[in-house]
Amino acid sequence: MRKQVDDQNMGSENPNSNNAPRNYESRDDKLDKNEYIKRDAEKTREEIINLSKKNPCTVDVSSDFCDYMMKNISFGNCSDGERKGLCCSISNYCLKYFDYNSNDYYTCANEEFGQKDYKCFRKSKASSMLR
Repeated sequence: MRKQVDDQNMGSENPNSNNAPRNYESRDDKLDKNEYIKRDAEKTREEIINLSKKNPCTVDVSSDFCDYMMKNISFGNCSDGERKGLCCSISNYCLKYFDYNSNDYYTCANEEFGQKDYKCFRKSKASSMLR
């Protein structure tokens, strides 16, 4: 089942949509960047972790990005499935606010990968691996 991102939370059940904006390359369906800047980072990370357990790799761009990144970001005792799910959840979150090919998207993903809350990734930012 695919999920739809809405303004109230990170996802809601909807079989005809997905975790990222409908057209991840379109600027028209992105959430306001100021919402991202003012977010509650701790709550956001909890939501990302929770959504990572619900098959978040249904967005092609996130799945492809994470397939590419897996060998560079792996760490800890997570299974490949857990690691990819968390990666896709992070990617989907960043796609809500930023275009995939933008520096802002990579900054968002890099910030998240570097957070200690995620047990599956190295505890340093992945900037040399992104882009």
